[in-house]
Order: sequence, then C-alpha cells, then structure tokens
Amino acid sequence: MKLPLADLDTELARRIVENPRASRIALSDPPPRGGKAGGVTTSAKPRVTPGRVALGVLLVPLLWLLSVAVGAAALGVTGSDDVGAVVMLLLGGASPLIALNWVVNGWRLPPPLGSKTPTSAEARAAKRAEAAVREPLSRRILESTFDAVVPVGPQKIYARSVLSLMDLAEKGRMTEAQARDVLTQLNALMEADRELIAQASGVEAAADSGEDRRLRREREEIEGRLAAARDSVARQALEHSRALLETRLANHDSLALIHERILAQREAIEQTLGSLESALTRLKLVGDGSAAGDALSLARLQETVAAFNRESRAVEQAVQEVAGL
Repeated sequence: MKLPLADLDTELARRIVENPRASRIALSDPPPRGGKAGGVTTSAKPRVTPGRVALGVLLVPLLWLLSVAVGAAALGVTGSDDVGAVVMLLLGGASPLIALNWVVNGWRLPPPLGSKTPTSAEARAAKRAEAAVREPLSRRILESTFDAVVPVGPQKIYARSVLSLMDLAEKGRMTEAQARDVLTQLNALMEADRELIAQASGVEAAADSGEDRRLRREREEIEGRLAAARDSVARQALEHSRALLETRLANHDSLALIHERILAQREAIEQTLGSLESALTRLKLVGDGSAAGDALSLARLQETVAAFNRESRAVEQAVQEVAGL
C-alpha cells in the first residue's frame, strides 16, 4: 500500500512540504533551493542578449521613420503644422524607450515597480511540486519523512498509526479500502482537534476577566438607576436592560465551562488516537487468529473513531451556538 501526501492530514502534509529535509525525501522532484536542482547549479538564461541589443539599435531609426510618416499623415488629415509636429515629436521621443523595452523585456510590458513575477523555471517547479504531493509514497519513504519533520503531540500518534495501517494492508490483515477508511477517520480526528484549538483561542479571548468586571459594573449601575427611578415606563425599560445584562453575564460565565470542555475534548482526542494506535499495533503483531476476528476488531476500531468524531462535532457546534448568543 502506498499513500500520497495529499491523502494525509493537511497540517502534517503542509509541514512536510515546507520542511526542506522532509520535502527532499517525500517529493521526487522538489522545488530547487538556493539556485540548485539535483546538486547542479543552474543559472537563469540572461534576458539581455547581444542579438536583442543589435535589434534595439536598429529599431530606433525605424521608429523615427515611422514617426515621420505618422506625423506627415496627421498633417495631411488636419492641415495643421502644429499637430503634425506634436505627433512626430511624441512618437520620435518614445522610440528610444520602446527600443530599450525590447532589449530588456522583449515585446512584453515592463512589470510594475516593486512587483515580483515568477520565472518560467519557478512556475515549472511549482507544478512539479504540486504533482509530487499526489505521488504515492511507500511506507519506508513515509517513515523517513515523518522522522525528518518530527511530529509532536497528536501528530506523532497519527504518524505512527498511519504506518501501522500501511503494515496491516501490506500483510493482508485488512484491505486497502479498509485502511483508507480508517485513515479518513483519523484525518477527521486531526481536523476536529485543530478546530477545537481555534475555538479554544476564541473562547479564551472572549472570557476575559476584564469583560466580566465591566458587565457586573454595568449591572450595578442599572440597579442603582432602577432603585432611584420613579417613572413606571423608565423602570420597565431599566428592568428590561437588567434582564438582558443578566443573560450576557450568564453567557460570559458559561464560556469558562465551554473552555474547560474544549480542553477535555482535546485530551480525549489524543487518548482516542493513542487507543487506536495500540489497537492497530496489537492487530498487526497478534491479531485474533482468524480473518473474522480481525474484521471484528477493525469494525470496532472504526465505530469507536466514528463515534468520537460525532462527539467532537457536537462540542464544536455547542461552542458556536454559545458564541452566537
């Protein structure tokens, strides 16, 4: 069984591509670094050549003749010497600039100041790298790539689980389709972990203690105004404001609980990945002694991961609902 980087967790694949050592291992034709490709120094083709310079020199008098012809035509059409002279001077004065642009850029317009346009070599390298990401890689190559990028935390467990899946498929303990199904579930777990990380950052920022103090201070002010109010309509409006503020305070207090739940869910994801890795290792080394037993163990693994993915999505949805209040 072989797997391309495109089938792996997106964050781990991105780290591999951006890591020079890992990309040299995983990508059969990585983009050249430091002006080298395959250990051979390559130099870009010079844009200014002697042939272009010679043609540029010949181009100036030709453009002058063209400006004289256009100026004479403008004179014949308008009957004004001034118009013909202006057209002739404008075209004649621009001829050296046009010739210089030909020498440097060919017939292309010069790039805007400060802009960087990719060379054809860079464009070809980018296309090769994109194709290489979809090239199937053997277990040995992937293992070396993982070692080079040094995954940490859940990514480390994920990487070991991927290698175990490849071993099980190669040994015939599961089909490639089954292995890819488990890999899809693993990718979903990693994606859920990243979503929880992002939500934890947002909840932590929203649950700022300064915001809590501000809301409580506003409530005290409203209660003071309510105690002093004598008009029934004013009191009704203040009571409505106090009720809204109480709701905001309750939502703010719930953010701390949501943050605690997110952290617990992230810990549970890592433990689920660890349990799955252990189960894959056991299936690889021991098995249940029969194809039916292996299939049952695999089905239990898939159901466990699928159930946990559903639970993670429920936590994410609950966080979004609280954040929208």
